Amino acid sequence: AMAGLTTIRGLVPAIPHAPVAARMPSEITSREVLFVKSLDALQRRSQLSLRGSNLAAFAGRRTEDERSRLKRVRNKEDRKQAFKDFRAVATVVSALFAGLAVYLKYSDSELLYDFDITDDAVSIIAGLLFAISFQYSSPLQLLLVFFGKFETERPADWVAARIAGVDDPKAMTEYNAPAYAQVLSTALIGALGLVTASSLSKLGDTWSLSTAVGTAFLSFLYEVGRPKRLSSEEVVAREEQWSDFRQFAEARLVKAGSCHESEIFDAFVAAFPQYRDDTEGKAAFKQLRRFVYQWNPTAERTPYGFYKNVALSSTFEKGKTSALDS
Repeated sequence: AMAGLTTIRGLVPAIPHAPVAARMPSEITSREVLFVKSLDALQRRSQLSLRGSNLAAFAGRRTEDERSRLKRVRNKEDRKQAFKDFRAVATVVSALFAGLAVYLKYSDSELLYDFDITDDAVSIIAGLLFAISFQYSSPLQLLLVFFGKFETERPADWVAARIAGVDDPKAMTEYNAPAYAQVLSTALIGALGLVTASSLSKLGDTWSLSTAVGTAFLSFLYEVGRPKRLSSEEVVAREEQWSDFRQFAEARLVKAGSCHESEIFDAFVAAFPQYRDDTEGKAAFKQLRRFVYQWNPTAERTPYGFYKNVALSSTFEKGKTSALDS
Protein backbone atom coordinates (compact mmCIF):
# COMPACT_ATOMS: atom_id res chain seq x y z
CA ALA A 1 0.00 0.00 0.00
CA MET A 2 2.83 2.38 0.85
CA ALA A 3 4.56 1.60 -2.43
CA GLY A 4 1.31 2.33 -4.25
CA LEU A 5 0.94 5.66 -2.50
CA THR A 6 4.49 6.59 -3.52
CA THR A 7 3.76 5.66 -7.14
CA ILE A 8 0.54 7.69 -7.23
CA ARG A 9 2.26 10.64 -5.65
CA GLY A 10 4.95 10.49 -8.31
CA LEU A 11 2.38 10.49 -11.10
CA VAL A 12 0.02 13.20 -9.91
CA PRO A 13 2.45 16.18 -9.82
CA ALA A 14 3.47 15.44 -13.42
CA ILE A 15 -0.05 16.17 -14.73
CA PRO A 16 -0.44 19.91 -14.16
CA HIS A 17 2.34 21.52 -16.25
CA ALA A 18 2.66 25.26 -15.92
CA PRO A 19 0.93 26.22 -19.22
CA VAL A 20 -1.94 23.83 -18.61
CA ALA A 21 -2.30 24.88 -15.00
CA ALA A 22 -2.53 28.49 -16.05
CA ARG A 23 -5.55 27.68 -18.24
CA MET A 24 -7.23 25.40 -15.60
CA PRO A 25 -9.74 26.78 -13.09
CA SER A 26 -8.23 27.62 -9.71
CA GLU A 27 -10.50 25.20 -7.85
CA ILE A 28 -9.20 22.25 -9.91
CA THR A 29 -5.58 23.24 -9.29
CA SER A 30 -6.23 23.58 -5.57
CA ARG A 31 -7.85 20.15 -5.51
CA GLU A 32 -4.75 18.60 -7.09
CA VAL A 33 -2.48 20.27 -4.55
CA LEU A 34 -4.79 19.19 -1.74
CA PHE A 35 -4.77 15.63 -3.09
CA VAL A 36 -0.98 15.54 -3.18
CA LYS A 37 -0.78 16.90 0.37
CA SER A 38 -3.30 14.29 1.48
CA LEU A 39 -1.14 11.54 -0.02
CA ASP A 40 1.90 12.85 1.87
CA ALA A 41 -0.02 12.97 5.14
CA LEU A 42 -1.49 9.51 4.60
CA GLN A 43 1.92 8.03 3.85
CA ARG A 44 3.48 9.58 6.95
CA ARG A 45 0.53 8.44 9.06
CA SER A 46 0.87 4.90 7.71
CA GLN A 47 4.57 4.81 8.57
CA LEU A 48 3.96 6.10 12.08
CA SER A 49 1.04 3.74 12.60
CA LEU A 50 3.08 0.74 11.46
CA ARG A 51 6.02 1.73 13.65
CA GLY A 52 3.75 2.40 16.63
CA SER A 53 1.86 -0.87 16.23
CA ASN A 54 5.11 -2.86 16.16
CA LEU A 55 6.39 -1.13 19.29
CA ALA A 56 3.03 -1.54 21.02
CA ALA A 57 2.91 -5.24 20.18
CA PHE A 58 6.42 -5.77 21.50
CA ALA A 59 5.72 -3.75 24.65
CA GLY A 60 2.41 -5.55 25.12
CA ARG A 61 4.09 -8.96 25.03
CA ARG A 62 6.78 -7.82 27.40
CA THR A 63 4.41 -6.20 29.89
CA GLU A 64 1.98 -9.11 29.72
CA ASP A 65 4.74 -11.60 30.55
CA GLU A 66 5.98 -9.33 33.33
CA ARG A 67 2.47 -8.94 34.76
CA SER A 68 1.91 -12.70 34.74
CA ARG A 69 5.21 -13.34 36.50
CA LEU A 70 4.60 -10.67 39.13
CA LYS A 71 1.07 -11.93 39.69
CA ARG A 72 2.29 -15.49 40.29
CA VAL A 73 4.97 -14.28 42.69
CA ARG A 74 2.52 -12.04 44.56
CA ASN A 75 -0.09 -14.79 44.89
CA LYS A 76 2.55 -17.18 46.21
CA GLU A 77 3.73 -14.60 48.74
CA ASP A 78 0.13 -13.87 49.78
CA ARG A 79 -0.53 -17.55 50.46
CA LYS A 80 2.67 -17.87 52.48
CA GLN A 81 1.87 -14.76 54.48
CA ALA A 82 -1.72 -15.86 55.13
CA PHE A 83 -0.45 -19.19 56.45
CA LYS A 84 2.08 -17.41 58.66
CA ASP A 85 -0.65 -15.13 60.00
CA PHE A 86 -2.95 -17.99 60.88
CA ARG A 87 -0.12 -20.02 62.40
CA ALA A 88 0.95 -17.06 64.55
CA VAL A 89 -2.61 -16.40 65.71
CA ALA A 90 -3.29 -20.06 66.49
CA THR A 91 0.03 -20.44 68.34
CA VAL A 92 -0.42 -17.39 70.55
CA VAL A 93 -4.06 -18.13 71.31
CA SER A 94 -3.30 -21.77 72.11
CA ALA A 95 -0.42 -20.76 74.37
CA LEU A 96 -2.65 -18.24 76.11
CA PHE A 97 -5.33 -20.83 76.76
CA ALA A 98 -2.82 -23.45 77.88
CA GLY A 99 -1.18 -21.06 80.32
CA LEU A 100 -4.51 -19.89 81.71
CA ALA A 101 -5.75 -23.47 82.03
CA VAL A 102 -2.65 -24.52 83.98
CA TYR A 103 -2.93 -21.48 86.22
CA LEU A 104 -6.59 -22.10 86.97
CA LYS A 105 -6.04 -25.82 87.47
CA TYR A 106 -3.42 -25.44 90.17
CA SER A 107 -4.63 -22.22 91.78
CA ASP A 108 -6.10 -22.31 95.29
CA SER A 109 -8.42 -19.36 94.73
CA GLU A 110 -12.09 -20.34 94.88
CA LEU A 111 -12.95 -17.27 92.83
CA LEU A 112 -10.81 -18.53 89.98
CA TYR A 113 -12.37 -21.99 90.23
CA ASP A 114 -15.74 -20.42 89.58
CA PHE A 115 -14.39 -19.58 86.15
CA ASP A 116 -15.23 -23.01 84.71
CA ILE A 117 -13.44 -22.69 81.39
CA THR A 118 -11.07 -25.55 82.26
CA ASP A 119 -13.87 -27.95 83.18
CA ASP A 120 -16.07 -27.32 80.20
CA ALA A 121 -14.76 -28.47 76.81
CA VAL A 122 -17.54 -26.57 75.07
CA SER A 123 -16.43 -23.31 76.66
CA ILE A 124 -12.81 -24.01 75.69
CA ILE A 125 -13.76 -24.56 72.05
CA ALA A 126 -16.00 -21.49 72.09
CA GLY A 127 -13.25 -19.37 73.61
CA LEU A 128 -10.78 -20.56 70.98
CA LEU A 129 -13.22 -19.74 68.18
CA PHE A 130 -13.91 -16.30 69.62
CA ALA A 131 -10.20 -15.59 70.04
CA ILE A 132 -9.42 -16.48 66.43
CA SER A 133 -12.51 -14.71 65.05
CA PHE A 134 -11.76 -11.44 66.81
CA GLN A 135 -8.31 -11.38 65.21
CA TYR A 136 -9.93 -10.84 61.80
CA SER A 137 -13.16 -8.97 62.58
CA SER A 138 -14.50 -7.22 65.65
CA PRO A 139 -18.09 -7.53 66.93
CA LEU A 140 -18.68 -3.94 65.81
CA GLN A 141 -17.53 -4.74 62.27
CA LEU A 142 -19.83 -7.76 62.15
CA LEU A 143 -22.72 -5.63 63.38
CA LEU A 144 -22.09 -2.97 60.73
CA VAL A 145 -22.35 -5.62 58.01
CA PHE A 146 -26.11 -5.78 58.59
CA PHE A 147 -26.26 -2.03 57.86
CA GLY A 148 -24.32 -2.40 54.63
CA LYS A 149 -21.01 -0.99 55.91
CA PHE A 150 -17.80 -2.97 55.53
CA GLU A 151 -14.59 -2.16 57.37
CA THR A 152 -11.44 -3.34 55.62
CA GLU A 153 -9.03 -3.17 58.56
CA ARG A 154 -8.28 -6.15 60.78
CA PRO A 155 -8.68 -5.60 64.53
CA ALA A 156 -5.33 -7.34 65.09
CA ASP A 157 -3.61 -4.89 62.73
CA TRP A 158 -5.27 -1.91 64.42
CA VAL A 159 -4.21 -3.02 67.91
CA ALA A 160 -0.69 -3.90 66.74
CA ALA A 161 -0.35 -0.45 65.16
CA ARG A 162 -1.42 1.25 68.38
CA ILE A 163 1.02 -0.84 70.41
CA ALA A 164 3.82 -0.02 67.95
CA GLY A 165 2.95 3.67 68.11
CA VAL A 166 1.85 4.02 64.48
CA ASP A 167 -0.65 6.85 64.15
CA ASP A 168 -2.14 5.59 60.90
CA PRO A 169 -2.46 1.78 60.80
CA LYS A 170 -3.00 2.00 57.04
CA ALA A 171 0.60 3.16 56.73
CA MET A 172 1.73 -0.35 57.60
CA THR A 173 2.24 -2.53 54.54
CA GLU A 174 3.19 -6.14 54.07
CA TYR A 175 2.66 -7.00 57.74
CA ASN A 176 5.64 -4.95 58.85
CA ALA A 177 4.41 -4.36 62.40
CA PRO A 178 7.08 -5.32 64.96
CA ALA A 179 6.94 -8.89 66.25
CA TYR A 180 6.35 -7.82 69.86
CA ALA A 181 3.36 -5.72 68.75
CA GLN A 182 1.83 -8.64 66.89
CA VAL A 183 2.29 -10.99 69.87
CA LEU A 184 0.78 -8.52 72.33
CA SER A 185 -2.08 -7.76 69.97
CA THR A 186 -2.89 -11.45 69.54
CA ALA A 187 -2.69 -12.05 73.29
CA LEU A 188 -5.02 -9.16 74.12
CA ILE A 189 -7.59 -10.13 71.53
CA GLY A 190 -7.31 -13.78 72.61
CA ALA A 191 -8.04 -12.76 76.18
CA LEU A 192 -11.08 -10.86 74.93
CA GLY A 193 -12.32 -14.01 73.22
CA LEU A 194 -11.80 -15.96 76.44
CA VAL A 195 -13.80 -13.45 78.46
CA THR A 196 -16.56 -13.41 75.84
CA ALA A 197 -16.89 -17.20 75.90
CA SER A 198 -16.97 -17.25 79.69
CA SER A 199 -19.63 -14.55 79.82
CA LEU A 200 -21.90 -16.25 77.30
CA SER A 201 -21.53 -19.61 79.03
CA LYS A 202 -23.42 -18.15 81.99
CA LEU A 203 -26.51 -17.78 79.78
CA GLY A 204 -26.78 -21.48 78.99
CA ASP A 205 -25.00 -24.59 77.78
CA THR A 206 -25.20 -23.77 74.05
CA TRP A 207 -25.07 -19.97 74.02
CA SER A 208 -21.31 -19.72 74.03
CA LEU A 209 -20.55 -22.35 71.38
CA SER A 210 -23.37 -21.43 68.99
CA THR A 211 -22.47 -17.74 69.09
CA ALA A 212 -18.78 -18.56 68.61
CA VAL A 213 -19.54 -20.74 65.57
CA GLY A 214 -21.64 -17.98 64.00
CA THR A 215 -18.97 -15.38 64.72
CA ALA A 216 -16.24 -17.57 63.25
CA PHE A 217 -18.29 -18.13 60.10
CA LEU A 218 -18.92 -14.41 59.62
CA SER A 219 -15.27 -13.63 60.28
CA PHE A 220 -14.25 -16.18 57.66
CA LEU A 221 -16.53 -14.54 55.09
CA TYR A 222 -15.22 -11.14 56.13
CA GLU A 223 -11.63 -12.23 55.61
CA VAL A 224 -12.37 -13.79 52.21
CA GLY A 225 -13.95 -10.58 50.95
CA ARG A 226 -11.40 -8.25 52.50
CA PRO A 227 -9.33 -6.26 49.95
CA LYS A 228 -5.70 -7.31 49.70
CA ARG A 229 -3.17 -5.12 51.41
CA LEU A 230 -0.74 -3.22 49.23
CA SER A 231 2.77 -4.54 48.86
CA SER A 232 5.76 -2.29 49.42
CA GLU A 233 6.33 -2.02 45.66
CA GLU A 234 2.70 -1.01 45.09
CA VAL A 235 2.86 1.59 47.84
CA VAL A 236 6.03 3.12 46.38
CA ALA A 237 4.54 3.15 42.87
CA ARG A 238 1.33 4.77 44.09
CA GLU A 239 3.22 7.42 46.04
CA GLU A 240 5.29 8.22 42.95
CA GLN A 241 2.12 8.51 40.87
CA TRP A 242 0.54 10.83 43.43
CA SER A 243 3.68 12.96 43.62
CA ASP A 244 3.76 13.30 39.83
CA PHE A 245 0.05 14.07 39.63
CA ARG A 246 0.23 16.66 42.38
CA GLN A 247 3.11 18.38 40.60
CA PHE A 248 1.11 18.29 37.36
CA ALA A 249 -2.08 19.52 39.04
CA GLU A 250 -0.39 22.51 40.65
CA ALA A 251 0.99 23.56 37.26
CA ARG A 252 -1.83 22.67 34.85
CA LEU A 253 -5.13 22.33 36.74
CA VAL A 254 -7.42 24.88 38.32
CA LYS A 255 -10.19 24.31 40.84
CA ALA A 256 -12.87 25.84 38.64
CA GLY A 257 -14.59 25.20 35.33
CA SER A 258 -15.02 21.71 33.94
CA CYS A 259 -13.40 19.22 31.60
CA HIS A 260 -13.38 15.54 30.70
CA GLU A 261 -11.15 13.10 32.55
CA SER A 262 -9.52 12.04 29.28
CA GLU A 263 -8.28 15.62 28.81
CA ILE A 264 -6.64 15.51 32.22
CA PHE A 265 -5.03 12.15 31.56
CA ASP A 266 -3.77 13.15 28.10
CA ALA A 267 -2.18 16.29 29.53
CA PHE A 268 -0.76 14.29 32.43
CA VAL A 269 0.80 11.72 30.09
CA ALA A 270 2.21 14.52 27.93
CA ALA A 271 3.91 15.95 31.02
CA PHE A 272 5.13 12.54 32.26
CA PRO A 273 5.84 10.34 29.21
CA GLN A 274 6.74 7.32 31.36
CA TYR A 275 3.02 6.72 31.85
CA ARG A 276 2.57 6.01 28.16
CA ASP A 277 3.65 2.44 28.88
CA ASP A 278 0.73 0.01 28.96
CA THR A 279 1.18 -1.07 32.58
CA GLU A 280 2.06 2.36 33.97
CA GLY A 281 -0.65 4.06 31.94
CA LYS A 282 -3.43 1.77 33.09
CA ALA A 283 -2.33 2.02 36.70
CA ALA A 284 -2.18 5.82 36.52
CA PHE A 285 -5.57 6.13 34.81
CA LYS A 286 -7.11 3.81 37.38
CA GLN A 287 -5.88 6.10 40.15
CA LEU A 288 -6.73 9.31 38.30
CA ARG A 289 -10.17 9.74 39.84
CA ARG A 290 -8.86 9.18 43.34
CA PHE A 291 -6.04 11.63 42.73
CA VAL A 292 -8.43 14.29 41.42
CA TYR A 293 -10.65 14.03 44.50
CA GLN A 294 -7.61 13.98 46.74
CA TRP A 295 -6.26 17.14 45.12
CA ASN A 296 -9.65 18.88 45.01
CA PRO A 297 -12.30 17.44 47.38
CA THR A 298 -14.94 19.76 45.86
CA ALA A 299 -14.63 18.13 42.43
CA GLU A 300 -17.70 16.39 41.03
CA ARG A 301 -17.73 13.75 38.32
CA THR A 302 -20.64 12.82 36.07
CA PRO A 303 -21.26 9.23 34.91
CA TYR A 304 -19.88 10.27 31.51
CA GLY A 305 -16.48 11.28 32.88
CA PHE A 306 -16.92 15.06 33.01
CA TYR A 307 -15.55 16.92 36.02
CA LYS A 308 -16.94 20.06 37.60
CA ASN A 309 -14.68 22.40 39.56
CA VAL A 310 -11.65 20.99 37.72
CA ALA A 311 -10.23 22.18 34.41
CA LEU A 312 -6.98 22.51 32.54
CA SER A 313 -5.52 25.95 33.16
CA SER A 314 -5.04 26.80 29.47
CA THR A 315 -8.57 25.66 28.65
CA PHE A 316 -10.07 27.57 31.55
CA GLU A 317 -8.24 30.77 30.65
CA LYS A 318 -9.69 30.61 27.15
CA GLY A 319 -13.18 30.10 28.56
CA LYS A 320 -13.65 26.65 27.04
CA THR A 321 -14.85 24.66 30.00
CA SER A 322 -16.41 21.72 28.09
CA ALA A 323 -19.96 20.75 27.26
CA LEU A 324 -21.19 21.03 30.83
CA ASP A 325 -21.13 24.83 30.70
CA SER A 326 -22.55 25.14 27.22
